[in-house]
Amino acid sequence: MTSIRDLIDPSLRVTGDQAIQSLASETGSFFGFGVGWESTRSVSSNISYQPEFASWFDPRLTVNTTYLSNRNASYIVPTEAGDTVLVRDLRLGRDVALDVNVSPSDLLSIFGVPPARTAEGFAGDVRNVWDRINPIRVTWSRSVSATYDRRELDPSFGDQLVLAGFDHLRALTAADTASTATSRDRFSLRGGYQLPLNLSAEVNYSNSETGSFTSRSERITEDTEWPSVQLRWRNVPVPGPIRGTIRNLMLTGGWREINRETFTLTGQNQGSETLTRSLSMTVVFVNGFNLSYQFDNSQNDRTDASGSSQADRNSYGFRGTGIVSPPGFLAFVKQPLRVSAEFTVNGNTNCRELGGGGFDSGGGVIVVEDCVAHLDQTTQNFSFTADSDFSGYSLGVQFLWVRRASDVGTRLTTNQYNFNIFGRFFLRTSTRELPPLSP
Repeated sequence: MTSIRDLIDPSLRVTGDQAIQSLASETGSFFGFGVGWESTRSVSSNISYQPEFASWFDPRLTVNTTYLSNRNASYIVPTEAGDTVLVRDLRLGRDVALDVNVSPSDLLSIFGVPPARTAEGFAGDVRNVWDRINPIRVTWSRSVSATYDRRELDPSFGDQLVLAGFDHLRALTAADTASTATSRDRFSLRGGYQLPLNLSAEVNYSNSETGSFTSRSERITEDTEWPSVQLRWRNVPVPGPIRGTIRNLMLTGGWREINRETFTLTGQNQGSETLTRSLSMTVVFVNGFNLSYQFDNSQNDRTDASGSSQADRNSYGFRGTGIVSPPGFLAFVKQPLRVSAEFTVNGNTNCRELGGGGFDSGGGVIVVEDCVAHLDQTTQNFSFTADSDFSGYSLGVQFLWVRRASDVGTRLTTNQYNFNIFGRFFLRTSTRELPPLSP
């Protein structure tokens, strides 16, 4: 806990008998010594509890609270009775989180199944399938906060520890409700499985509900992430005919869907669905060349009271790097050339249609067929870089091409070309002992 107090005489801080009396009434003493009036108080707490139940079950509970009170001489305001009172700004918050890790391999041991290194027969087959399950993580959290702006409040010790429920935080007294209050509940479940041939899969589910409350409005937003799958193939088997050319082949892919629903007291409800897909491939050749491919796609459909909109983002690209011997016409280049080439395409499309029936929580997002595009832009990039080392320095060249095209409005298309020469110089210095200075 931190407390900051003002020790200056109230008559030197404010003018007027009522204002002076308001500050004087807040002045305290300690063993007969005046300690002034408190301008700021900060109280924070942290509790962490991690019991040891079993090797397969590892829970952890954390609780964090924050309390901040702030006021100064300018916070003296008149009351309806004709007096004055010293008000304050107040911030209260509490975060509670429960994190549980489950080890499937240790869980199977409590049923008498021997470890994988000693299991045989049917028990060995069970272990071979079961032990491929990755550790499972379950997380639950709840965060609440409330803000009071310039209120006449005298929080109790329990309020300063933020021990009460959310309803009490929103209204510390019957006459005072929070200027803003927020609550957020979140639950997530994450796990995975190790498939044969070095293929792994990760699965994630999460759901969160956020409530924002003011004296004039309420807004509830619910986000659900499902399905969310990530596949990784770190060492793809290479067919025999090309095994002498490719050293390693890696593949990664993902699929993720997020649904959001927002509800308000005024009926301005909103809904959206976002789908994200990704695919990447990396090829490592025996001769040292690397080739990679990356694809990302994101689609968003959104509906509100005024209509619906759709957004589509596409990007893909190729990149290659390697080391080659300098060609014959570059006789002055004695060291190998480092070369890289990259080509990427990024496309953005947005459209909007006004009208319609708005968002319906039962029917979900309404996808509209006739959507008028207001953004349809494609950007293409190509770059080629080559450099080599020389005696004491390195030198290289780079070529860049950027093309931007729009299919909306005037359908403007631009091309940009850049040619750059760059170098790095390596300086060497020697040290020697200086002769002594003469007197």
